[in-house]
Amino acid sequence: MAGLRLLFILIISLFSTSSLFGADCKLVVNADGRFIINKEDGSPFFLTFDTGWGIFEFISKEDAEIYLRDRKEKGFNGFFGCLVFPFGNEPNYYGHSPWDNFDPATPNEKFFRHADFIINKAIELDLFIGLLPSWGDKVAYSEELNFENAYQYGWFLGERYRDQNANIIWVIGGDRNPTDENQTNVYRKIAEGIADGVNDIRNEDGKADYSTTMMTFHPQPKSWGGGSSSTFYHYDDWLDFNLIQTSHIRRDDERSYTDIQADYALRPVKPCMEGEPPYEDHAVNWKTEQGYFTDHDVRKAAYWSVFAGAAGHVYGSTTVWQFSSPDWQIRRYAAPTRGWWNQVKDGLPKGKDLPGAFDMKHLQDLMLSRPYFSRIPDLSLIDESGPGKGHVQSTMDRDGNYAFIYFPMGTITRLVYVNKLSGENINAWWYCPRDGKVYDQEGKVTNAPFLVFEKEMREFNPPNETETEDWVLILDNAAQNFGIPGKTGMDQ
Repeated sequence: MAGLRLLFILIISLFSTSSLFGADCKLVVNADGRFIINKEDGSPFFLTFDTGWGIFEFISKEDAEIYLRDRKEKGFNGFFGCLVFPFGNEPNYYGHSPWDNFDPATPNEKFFRHADFIINKAIELDLFIGLLPSWGDKVAYSEELNFENAYQYGWFLGERYRDQNANIIWVIGGDRNPTDENQTNVYRKIAEGIADGVNDIRNEDGKADYSTTMMTFHPQPKSWGGGSSSTFYHYDDWLDFNLIQTSHIRRDDERSYTDIQADYALRPVKPCMEGEPPYEDHAVNWKTEQGYFTDHDVRKAAYWSVFAGAAGHVYGSTTVWQFSSPDWQIRRYAAPTRGWWNQVKDGLPKGKDLPGAFDMKHLQDLMLSRPYFSRIPDLSLIDESGPGKGHVQSTMDRDGNYAFIYFPMGTITRLVYVNKLSGENINAWWYCPRDGKVYDQEGKVTNAPFLVFEKEMREFNPPNETETEDWVLILDNAAQNFGIPGKTGMDQ
C-alpha cells in the first residue's frame, strides 16, 4: 500500500493542477513583457487576428467553416468572436439564443453546442480564438451580467472550454468601458470565473490562478472615455496584454501610434496592440457621405501601431464581422451592400476578399523576417515623423542591425540618420506592404537590395510618387547577411 501511495504522489508531482484538469494556453508573454510567444518553444507569435464578431450568431456551421478556412489561407492566426452579441439575446442561425430567459445563469445548451463546433473547428485548423463572453452592453447598459452572476457565467465558460483553453485568448469587455466601480468589478468577476473554471476550482474569493489562461480587455475608444484596457486593468494579474481601440471615427488617426506609445511606456511592461482599428469597408464616422475606409487606411493603422511597439494587430472588415449579404446588414454600420463570401453585387468584390485582408500576412511576414525580440520603436531615425496622413513611423533593432521605416505615401522624402545603425555598410530595400515583394528604386521587383552604401545620413523617397501607395524602407547592417525582407527559412 505504501508503494502505491508513493507512486500516486510521484504521478501527481509530474503534473500541475491545470494540466490534470485542462489545457494551459499555448501562448505566454515573454520574459521582458514585450511580446507574445509560443509556450512550447519560445518562438515569436505575432498576433494577426481577423474580426469575426458575429460568427456564433449569424451563420451556419458550413459557412463558419468557409470563413475559418479562408482566414487561415490568408495568413491569419486567429479571430475575435463574440458569444452573446450586442442588441439583446438574439438567436443564432438555428434559432437558439445564448441564454434562456435572457439569464446568464441559464445558458442554452443548443446554442453552445453550435459554439462548440466552431471553436473546435478553429482549433482543428490551428487557429486561436479571441473569445468574448458577451458584448459589454450586458454589463454597462442592460445589466444582465452583474456582480451577482458574472463569476458564475465566467466559470461556466472556463469549465466548458477547459480542454480548448490552449487555443483561446479570453477577451473581457466588449466595446463598453466600465463607468463605475461596480462595473469594473463585474468584468473582474468574469475573468476570475473563467480562470477558476479552467483550473477546476470553484471559489469566488477575488483571486485565481491566471497562469493557465491568456486574457485581455476590449475597450471603447478614448473619445468615449477609454482608449485602452490599461485605463482600467493594467495592474490586474489577469490582464496579459493591452488592447487599444481607435475605432472608425476618422482617417489618419494619430492614436494608432500615440496610444500604443503610451501603453508601451507603462510599467509593469505588458504587450500592447490595436484591437479595433478602422474596419475596411466601414463608413468613416458612420457617415456614408464621408466615404469608406480602404485597404490603404487599414495598412496605415497597422504599420503605424506595430512600428510604434505593438506585438500584433487585429484586422476588421465591416462586411465580414457581421457576415452580411447584399440584402442584409446591421444598418447602423453602413458598409457597401456586398456579400461577405458568396455573393457579388454591382461588381464589388466579396467582403472576405477585400485587399486589406490579404495585406495583413505581408506585415506578419516582414516582422518575422528579422530578429524579433530586439525590436524597439525609435522615431529618432528620421528627421521628421510628420502629422496626419504623411506620418512616417520607424522601428529598429536595439543593437542597430536593422531598421524599418514606414512611408504611408510615395510622395514623401525623409532624411534618415543611418549612423544610428551598426556596421560599416548598409543594405537598403523597398518592401511593398501591398504584395509582400521587394522593389528597386525604379519600381521593379527584385530579390536584391536596391542600394548598398557606406553608412552615412541619406535622404530616401519611395519608388513612386503616388499618395495611395505605401512603402517600407528596410536598412540592414550588411555584415549580418539578412535575407530578403518578408521571407524566412525555405522561402528565401
